[in-house]
Amino acid sequence: MLVYFLGNTWAQLFPDTSKVENWWKTRGGRGKTPKWNSALQFLNPGPFRLKEHAIIVICCSAAGDDNGATMLFAAQRLFYDLPPNATTIVLSLISIGLFGYGVCGFLRPICVWHPEAVYWANLPIVKTLQDLHWDRYQDSRQLRYFWYTVGGMAIYQVIPGYMFPWLNAVLIPCLASQNATGYKASVLTNLFGGATTNEGLGMFSLCFDWQYIGGTFLAFPLKLQLHQFIGIGLCSLVMLAIYYGNAWDSRSLPFMSTVLRTDSGKVYPSRAIFPGGRLGASLLEKYGTPRLTGGFAYGLLMANAAVSSFAGTLLYSLTYILVWQIGALFVHVVLFLGKDIWRSYRQSWKGQYADPHHTYMAQNYKDTPLW
Repeated sequence: MLVYFLGNTWAQLFPDTSKVENWWKTRGGRGKTPKWNSALQFLNPGPFRLKEHAIIVICCSAAGDDNGATMLFAAQRLFYDLPPNATTIVLSLISIGLFGYGVCGFLRPICVWHPEAVYWANLPIVKTLQDLHWDRYQDSRQLRYFWYTVGGMAIYQVIPGYMFPWLNAVLIPCLASQNATGYKASVLTNLFGGATTNEGLGMFSLCFDWQYIGGTFLAFPLKLQLHQFIGIGLCSLVMLAIYYGNAWDSRSLPFMSTVLRTDSGKVYPSRAIFPGGRLGASLLEKYGTPRLTGGFAYGLLMANAAVSSFAGTLLYSLTYILVWQIGALFVHVVLFLGKDIWRSYRQSWKGQYADPHHTYMAQNYKDTPLW
């Protein structure tokens, strides 16, 4: 939204070539316009349109999304007191990003050009851009209600964001049992707690802060949401079974936690165990081997089981996020979508596209070659 206002303000206030040409002719200018007029053409080529707005949104989204490699450098600095070199970080992130963009370029026939390649989370953004640039009539009911909604959300956000942060998570079962103590309070917290990180499963929690709710899930199909709800329910049951069944001696540790723990349940002193980046044998004997909570260990186990190759397992030992379910994903794609992928690549090599939208784009714009 901010880009929309800034772009239109720039196009209106900054002098463009047509205004300069008219001014130059009124002053008696003849022939070609001054050379500095070309600079104005570059700075303000014309009205702020949908294409410019979309490019800005894509660049901002790419810059705003975090790179998984940053977690490696962050862990090295936070937990082992080994600050990495700034040059190493910058060059690593650039090389990893360029490699990822290159891989995405090779996957265009199935990830971009395929008619079923629909990214539901981006549909609200696409619809907003279209409404802002294609529906400029003042009597447009759709655009008018859009601005009403934006204004109402901006005013309402002050209430949960600044006045009553308690509205971020309203836990009715917890409010109804404020006087509970001991084991009963612990069970209620594990089931219904969720106002803070790793407090509990957050069952039946109500959130009135649109910043946390977001609009992404409103664009997901109901079938996809149903599958997500089933998965969340099954994971919740498994976590409860692991903890209250005392699997891996889980009852001696907190119910939910993503950090290393000692046998007594305290945070494991990773920095003290690795003085100068090297493992201290005497310190390891003093503090013992680190432990994981049952729920977190189960999550890592499922992620590791999904990685079916030795190379994937080796990478997973470094950071499981980078290879999350690569093995299962690869096998599923080959078995269920292999023929469709092969057909899509063959059609792209011949210049044939099943998606009419991409066919229109290919007729009017040159595509980036694979090399």
